[in-house]
Amino acid sequence: MITHTSNFSNGVNCRQTAAFLLLCLLVSACSIKSDTAVDANKLHLRDDLVYLSNSDTPFTGVSEMRDENNILSGRATWKNGKMNGPFETWHPNGAKLGVGSFKNGQLHGKQTVWYPSGALQVEQEYIDGMAIGKRVEWYKSGQKKSEHNYQAGKTYGPFVEWNEDGGKLVGEFRNDLKHGKWQYFHPDGYIIMEEEYAEGVTQSVTAYPNGRKAMTSTYSNGIEQGLIVYDDNGQWFMKSILKNGVVVQSFKNVDGVPVECDASSVTN
Repeated sequence: MITHTSNFSNGVNCRQTAAFLLLCLLVSACSIKSDTAVDANKLHLRDDLVYLSNSDTPFTGVSEMRDENNILSGRATWKNGKMNGPFETWHPNGAKLGVGSFKNGQLHGKQTVWYPSGALQVEQEYIDGMAIGKRVEWYKSGQKKSEHNYQAGKTYGPFVEWNEDGGKLVGEFRNDLKHGKWQYFHPDGYIIMEEEYAEGVTQSVTAYPNGRKAMTSTYSNGIEQGLIVYDDNGQWFMKSILKNGVVVQSFKNVDGVPVECDASSVTN
């Protein structure tokens, strides 16, 4: 039985980055500064719109968030009680954290996030709150971390993710679900694991320790049903049938002929 785990991510969702999460706090925990200074306690969320205290008119203007040292950490624009227009955020060291824009309270346009060092972290496009197009992420070192695409807010199409040590994961998504062949590569370039999916359901998993095919698990409706073990020449020498994760019948290769053998001799 193959347990397919790795250092790579097991799926991709449309994640809100630190910059975007930080901006959500502007609704309830910020210091507002515009032509007239407004105390944070006078800014309230009411029926999904932001108002100033004792006002029945949704807030329109520019907000600024400052940390405990009164250092600017966020600036956003509002229209009729919703975030609308450009925003900027900063790390405590003064380096830019994120820039982007909102439209009627939803992320809209290109959003960019940086590490405190100034190195690029994430780039993503949005339309009316939904991620679209290519999303690219980087490690702090500047090395590319992942690259994939969104279609109508869902991960769709080719997916590539790199480990910092040079390992790589290549696959494909359909509507946020893994689909087709997924391959895990060793930093030296050879395949160490290969998986097949159909709309998110595992079909098979093959292990290649040291680049050599060693065993394959086959699945039905996502449940492991079979196990094939290979010799050093890539020929099968043991096949097993599983039920509820337990080997119930096994065969060994005798001159190319499958001969039933003791199932207990096969280790899961």
